[in-house]
Amino acid sequence: MISQSEDFRAAASLARRNYLDTGAANATIEIYDGTRPAAGDPAAGAPLLVVTLAKPCGLVASGSLVLEQNDPAGDLIESTGDASWARFFNGDGEWAFDADASLEGGGGEVQFPDIHLLAGGRVPLLPSAIG
Repeated sequence: MISQSEDFRAAASLARRNYLDTGAANATIEIYDGTRPAAGDPAAGAPLLVVTLAKPCGLVASGSLVLEQNDPAGDLIESTGDASWARFFNGDGEWAFDADASLEGGGGEVQFPDIHLLAGGRVPLLPSAIG
């Protein structure tokens, strides 16, 4: 495990934010159910939900990038399923990284009030931190 200063973590988090904000569009997070594939490999099936992040996509606090959803009411859920992992894309649509999705306090980098998503509903992104 790396031991690092908060300033060093904050610099890395700021670089992550800048990468995600690259491009004319907003960064997005595709939310999937099932098992996460190897890094960058195609997902099995369509996302349950696509979360559009604000621009900038978050704030750096306590060394971490705290994500901000563009619409605080939440994005439209496209398919029914249980959120288990998330795939991040920058504003140019380029894959950035994959992460876990969970209930609030469940340990995932992307957190929701409920992981049981129902098509046609909306779900807000809870405070979620990267880094």
